Amino acid sequence: MPVATSNRRILLKIGVKTIIAIVAVVILVITLLPYIWLVITSFKNYKEVFDVPPSLIPKAPTLDIYKGVFTGEQLGRHDPWPLFFANSMVVAGGAALLCTLVASFAGYGFARFTNLKGGTILLILILISQMFPGPSLLIPIYAMLRRLALDNSRLGLLILYTAFALPFTTWMSVGTFRNIPRDLDDAARIDGCSRIQAFLHIILPISKLGMVTTALFAFLLSWSEYPFGLVLLKTQSKYTVAVGLGAFLREFDVFWNEMAAATVMMSLPLIIIFLFVQKFFVRGLTEGALSG
Repeated sequence: MPVATSNRRILLKIGVKTIIAIVAVVILVITLLPYIWLVITSFKNYKEVFDVPPSLIPKAPTLDIYKGVFTGEQLGRHDPWPLFFANSMVVAGGAALLCTLVASFAGYGFARFTNLKGGTILLILILISQMFPGPSLLIPIYAMLRRLALDNSRLGLLILYTAFALPFTTWMSVGTFRNIPRDLDDAARIDGCSRIQAFLHIILPISKLGMVTTALFAFLLSWSEYPFGLVLLKTQSKYTVAVGLGAFLREFDVFWNEMAAATVMMSLPLIIIFLFVQKFFVRGLTEGALSG
């Protein structure tokens, strides 16, 4: 009897694992299918894109679309995609660095100065600022940046994306610094360090995992943001890759294969970065959430 019970348990475990594996494969296929179709479309020529029914495998695969997107010359138009990529790197990279710097100082302050009057309320207000829907802020933000002469500029977009990412990253930083024992601060102060020296030389190096997570979150948010970039940027030379992608949707034409190729090229940096820092990103989110 015990042997039969043991066999049933083993079969049940195998069955559960099999079902979980099947569900995981189905979810993976559903998730990857749009991206796979995107890659297939990017290798089709202008005529084949509009074939009915669409071909699952390109009849005459070509890299001309990628070449045209990379050089900026497509069907007599000039879309400077290398410049779009450079703009996105400047804006997203700058927002990630600035957000990490500000969020680390803010998070450390909230985590260490717990007796600060109104600190909890201020943290809640920071979180509430993240709850406003984006479209409701378009007009006031545009008006404010226009008065500051920061509309149609990469600097204005960089500051805006930093502001968007700061509430969440500040909360993440608070959780990260709360996980670091206060004894390290006290030991550094006994050794003669000031508060800022203890933070910069002792606490900050220990919290690099959380800082990487903060920077990556801000970078991903800034890289793919579209509505505010569309409203603020008027000059093509200042477009980011997200705004450049929207330019493929024209009044009389939609260049699906060019859009697909540009999307693949746009997503490659994110995929490469995420593959390298995936473990750190997950661990950083977990650490930041445990005490947040």
